[in-house]
Amino acid sequence: MVGKVLSHYKITEHLGGGGMGIVYRAEDMKLGRGVALKFLPAELSNDSQALERLQREARAASALNHPNICTIYDIDSAVIRDDSTGQNRTVHFIAMELLEGQTLKHSVLGVPMQLEQTIEIAIQIADALDAAHSQGIVHRDIKPANIFITKRGHAKIMDFGLAKLVGDHHARQLSGASAFETSPEHLTSPGMTVGTVAYMSPEQAKAIELDARTDLFSFGLVIYEMITAHPAFPGNTNAVIFEAILNRDPVSPVRLNPVVPAGLEQIINKAIEKDRDLRYQSAADIRTDLKRLKRDSSSGKSAAVPVPEIASMESVPAQSASTTAVPVTRRTRKPLFIAITVVVVVGLLSAFLFFKKREPKTETAATPVQASFSRVTDFPGPEMLPSISPDGNFVVYTTKEGKDFDIFLQRIGGRNPVNLTKDSETDDYAGAFSPDGQQIAFHKRGGGVFTMGATGESVRRLTDSGFSPAWSPDGKEIIYATEFPILPFGRGNNSELWAVNVNTGTKRLITKGDAVQPAWSHDGRWIAYWAIPAGGGQRDLWIIDSRGGSPIQITNDPAMDWNPVWSPDGHYLYFSSDRGGSMNVWKIRIDPTSAKAIEAPESIVTPSEFSGHVSISRDGNKILYAAREQRSSIERIGFDPDRPALTPPAEMITRGTTAFMDADSSPDGNWLALRTAYNPEDIYICRSDGTDLRKLTDDSFKDRGPRWTPDGKQIIFYSDRSGRYEFWRIQPDGSGLQQLTKSKESLIVSTPVLSPDGKRLAMQVGSRASIADLTASTPVTEFQALPPPPIPEGRFIASSWSPDGKKLAGFGARETIIGVYVYTFENLTYEKLADLELSGSLTGFGPGGLHWLNDNRRILYGAPDQLRIIDSQTKKSQVIAEIDPELQMFKPTRDNRSLYYTRVSQEFDIWMMQLK
Repeated sequence: MVGKVLSHYKITEHLGGGGMGIVYRAEDMKLGRGVALKFLPAELSNDSQALERLQREARAASALNHPNICTIYDIDSAVIRDDSTGQNRTVHFIAMELLEGQTLKHSVLGVPMQLEQTIEIAIQIADALDAAHSQGIVHRDIKPANIFITKRGHAKIMDFGLAKLVGDHHARQLSGASAFETSPEHLTSPGMTVGTVAYMSPEQAKAIELDARTDLFSFGLVIYEMITAHPAFPGNTNAVIFEAILNRDPVSPVRLNPVVPAGLEQIINKAIEKDRDLRYQSAADIRTDLKRLKRDSSSGKSAAVPVPEIASMESVPAQSASTTAVPVTRRTRKPLFIAITVVVVVGLLSAFLFFKKREPKTETAATPVQASFSRVTDFPGPEMLPSISPDGNFVVYTTKEGKDFDIFLQRIGGRNPVNLTKDSETDDYAGAFSPDGQQIAFHKRGGGVFTMGATGESVRRLTDSGFSPAWSPDGKEIIYATEFPILPFGRGNNSELWAVNVNTGTKRLITKGDAVQPAWSHDGRWIAYWAIPAGGGQRDLWIIDSRGGSPIQITNDPAMDWNPVWSPDGHYLYFSSDRGGSMNVWKIRIDPTSAKAIEAPESIVTPSEFSGHVSISRDGNKILYAAREQRSSIERIGFDPDRPALTPPAEMITRGTTAFMDADSSPDGNWLALRTAYNPEDIYICRSDGTDLRKLTDDSFKDRGPRWTPDGKQIIFYSDRSGRYEFWRIQPDGSGLQQLTKSKESLIVSTPVLSPDGKRLAMQVGSRASIADLTASTPVTEFQALPPPPIPEGRFIASSWSPDGKKLAGFGARETIIGVYVYTFENLTYEKLADLELSGSLTGFGPGGLHWLNDNRRILYGAPDQLRIIDSQTKKSQVIAEIDPELQMFKPTRDNRSLYYTRVSQEFDIWMMQLK
């Protein structure tokens, strides 16, 4: 097309385009000005609906004379000769204002916009929408790709191709020539949704009649993305996004970007209210609130915007599901974010410090490191555990293909990853480039370190056990741990560090104390790792001489520090930590001679609420990390123990952005005890339908595993509030907090299982299942350790007490869960009921946990992708339901007529930061 003359336009340059249009720069030879010409793609040139959309875009935009709407000059057609076919064809195009700059989509790539810029652009968009709506024009496709930001910072709304004119109660055609007497609704079938899925309003997703308020919802999502650099409703499929738009609330913007003031968050929340009667009713109203926010931010006033009060919780009937297993149900309306008056803090560090919940007293915060960010992977599923090649051009990472995890190789900047372990019959994790980039070390499920060539050839086993391999700088040894925590939250065993000679297979012990995720310094002298000290619960960084010796503690505070990686020059440790509130990347200066920390940690604020799995290029300029997005909520579904079968529909119990898990039903079935999933980890109770939510603990300690006592008068949980994990109890009104156990200093307690009469407590004490007598004086200091199960180097993890109190059911485990076992108190013996292989962390006990039913005979438990019941006498097992991997921790109510479970949605993508 370049060089052709169409009418009085000479095409000079191809500018870009998408599925509905191709744009060229052209010269208007009549008026002597530059214009942009938008053509239909060749494959749509004969599509009447596509042509009508182009014409409607021209009519809608040309009817609006506004500085923040792209000006349309002309609509025309011409006959050209197709160079590829030699045939003549008719092309249709519109001539529009030539803009210099880029779309908002490209302006927000991984990094939030500045607050002032976000507010200013949002005001301009609101003004443009107000102008369109006042003419009865609804855009219906407001999204970042349809908003252009000029080089001077002016916003321009584009692409009115889905616009419609709103009449009294129905849509009519846009005004124009009689040749275009076609209704916009002819572009869609009745009940069909129009627009871009990720930016649709709930009414748009439901394909019901739209009005101007649909644009306001989409506009709220655009503001959210501008200030957080994240879509409000992420998802791998349209179905997932639709469900989120209809039923879920996005992550609070302030969690993704600490500089977001309360006033802007309130504006966003009101704009994206799912009930359009409670939403902003006009773009003018949003514009007014944005201008007030701009004024107050400039003057330093509190940027709070008054919003109407809404009931805190409201129950609605469950919605039937059309498919299987455990369906998702309709949520109740979430109240608007509670208005909080905050001072708008100038500068990222000030805001970062303002929102910090836990700051070590000995630290002085340094200026955050400056960096730019870009996404490396965005495929469906978890891309995690990256390792960047020494030259910085390639990355290997772990992701799931089919049922197995594999090691993939991808060029940075490329889009065609190669599965290096596709022929493996088991899960493969944690690929790590050798120093020369010629080999990759990795481990397999259940343990075992392997090496292969950089393109997957010549696989060789080095060890029969071990995880998280890391190369020595000379490539002669690989260090590994004896436990594999993908994330820092749950830890099962104490882990040792070993080094193996790559050529001879000779192994040597580095440290006997707990140590995971090791990393070798550039000179080979030091090894960094993170660990949980004996008897404690902190995650701290340590360094040990690679030849052995006494470890040196680098951090020692309540923050969760993990995943240390050396800078190439050996002067810094980069690591992940929640010391700033969210889990982000930090670095700390190390004396290369003494391996001691010599400065306070410095923050590197990434555009993610959770960043981990750090890997650094040889030149130190490129840092890869895995960004994790997770939501966790409680749901309930009916259960018929006689059939046995689930009885849908399911019902969502907890709502909003707060992540809850580990729900336990009270004996009378009227209340739930539950906890927040992470940072902070607090104990809550609520009614069985999710209403009347009450917080029982409110501090920086990690409170976990809430369990009602059989009389319903107390809740038992374990916590690190005494300096190490012990059991505590509290009354349902939040009073009477009391320490229940006091173990030996070298042991950690976890996983509470109360006996039916409430007099005994089964738990993990260190690596042993043990029993505490709760009738003794508190705190309990003596525990009865159960004998080990008949598993070489294995252990028993108690999960449920039989109703008659005579047996414990649980899991047999080595490095992973390997079977369902029952322990009988009378004869002190174990019986294996079923084989079960669950990889990963032991703390979740598989997707379904394990629970005796009231008949004192059958046991409900979770297997991979299944919920099953096994008869403890016949050992016959049957599948109750195929379950989504997102559904975990099933737990029956006391009457066995319902199951509560946790829905966890999790996504990992790999990002790259380049240091400035």
